[in-house]
Amino acid sequence: MKLIDFDGRFQEHLRLWMRANQKKYKNVDEMEALMPELYTRWLNEPADWLEGEKPGFYFDRLEDPAQLIAWMRAYMQGSVPVPGQLLDRISALGEAAAEFLTALAGEEGASHEERMTAIGLLREIESERPKALYLSMLKQAERPDELIESALESLKAMRGVLEPCLGLIAGASPAMREALADLLCEYPGDERVLAFLAEEFASSKKKALYASFLGKLGDERALPALERAAGDPALNYLDFIEISGAILTLGGDAPPEREFSGDPYYESLKNSE
Repeated sequence: MKLIDFDGRFQEHLRLWMRANQKKYKNVDEMEALMPELYTRWLNEPADWLEGEKPGFYFDRLEDPAQLIAWMRAYMQGSVPVPGQLLDRISALGEAAAEFLTALAGEEGASHEERMTAIGLLREIESERPKALYLSMLKQAERPDELIESALESLKAMRGVLEPCLGLIAGASPAMREALADLLCEYPGDERVLAFLAEEFASSKKKALYASFLGKLGDERALPALERAAGDPALNYLDFIEISGAILTLGGDAPPEREFSGDPYYESLKNSE
């Protein structure tokens, strides 16, 4: 499986072009402005280093998603930049590639880069196939890392996520409850979501964060809790600002102005004016 450095080839092409054309342009900025056009032209011109094939279409001849994904992994394992054309080809195969990408996303022995790329491609394809995998990842995680955050982002675009995510709350760590709250605030109108977010808002020290979740949820029934919190004399300035913003988002009246002299965040903003 030959690992051709497409990025390196283009950089060499670009270097030769700039050397040959530098006298035609006033400065480097003018030359850099032509980069998109040059790259498009390079993609569509037959290349002798590809035996006459065009770089932009080199991977289009392949239909086997397993072969293409194996090639992608070989690039990563060989520390050679993965060609964008290869990733585009995998994505273009759609659901035909989803089974293999889902397996890779869940392969614990795979590298972080491989798994993250697989999740990203599955999101591009808009596949529902990895839903069960992502939910399992959330259930097992103690705190969100980059993989979990990417899985959460993917779940936001999927159907049938509300019920299983609500079911994960009871056994979730505080960090994962926060991550689930970020996802569940995308589901307005559900009593259980409102109750969960209101409970977390009341008990958490991260008032600003949960106020933003309640604002995003868009349920005006959260207003009394937010208004009470805005009147707490121990509230810091940042939390007050976020809670006030959520109240306004939900159609409430702005809380009365308060004095925050001595609050570090307030003072830093004041001094920066």
